[in-house]
Amino acid sequence: MGNIHTVGPNEALIVSDG
Repeated sequence: MGNIHTVGPNEALIVSDG
């Protein structure tokens, strides 16, 4: 599973859990 969180105007942080 992966959680996608948008940070800033043009920044994307992808965090994968388990």
